[in-house]
Amino acid sequence: MLAINLYLEYLNYQKLDFSKPTSLSAQILLQYPKTKDQKTYFVLKLQSKGMIFYTTIKEPLKNLQYRHAQFFGKFKPCSLLESLRSCFFQTYSFSLMRKHNFKSHLRHFIDSAHSSALVGNLYRALFIGDSLNKDLRDRANALGINHLLAISGFHLGILSASVYFLFSLFYTPLQKRYFPYRNAFYDIGVLVWVFLLGYLLLLDFLPSFFRAFLMGLLGFLACFFGVRLLSF
Repeated sequence: MLAINLYLEYLNYQKLDFSKPTSLSAQILLQYPKTKDQKTYFVLKLQSKGMIFYTTIKEPLKNLQYRHAQFFGKFKPCSLLESLRSCFFQTYSFSLMRKHNFKSHLRHFIDSAHSSALVGNLYRALFIGDSLNKDLRDRANALGINHLLAISGFHLGILSASVYFLFSLFYTPLQKRYFPYRNAFYDIGVLVWVFLLGYLLLLDFLPSFFRAFLMGLLGFLACFFGVRLLSF
């Protein structure tokens, strides 16, 4: 799997044209102001076809986080190894695109439920894996709770236990009355993992949650097929 991912990254890197200006269709993942030589500008973190780019905009901007935009400019030369982290894109001009998905509606719903933009950003980070803005991220780092805000195995454990409990309220009475021969633990477990798979898709295969998902699923399958991991 690692070799396949590296090969795909290599193919994407080969498509970058460093010799002339080009257009880049990307989603804005992060946006924050920065000051240098008493001049303030915005830094944008972009994602395009799985690759990460950074660019700067000198003009004042409203909040464009998670909006899709078309950028025109030039790639700053970078090596394949550097591209695995990020490359810089020098923007000459850009325009926003009218592109929305289910996650965009969820963001709007969460933001509209809170009067504070910081609180809305916090809940979006906790529920749909959005990035914390710079102010919240600095506060979380100072308090040492940044790992609790990142969706990972801790969240998967709480979510799976909660969903299992809710499913059992409906499934257990039906199982006892209509199909007592079925194993409720395995049946509800399958439903829980289907739910978690849908959540993983919603998170766009967030790496920290994806790792926990795979480890948990392997454990469930080992239990399901009766694999003995320890022998005494």
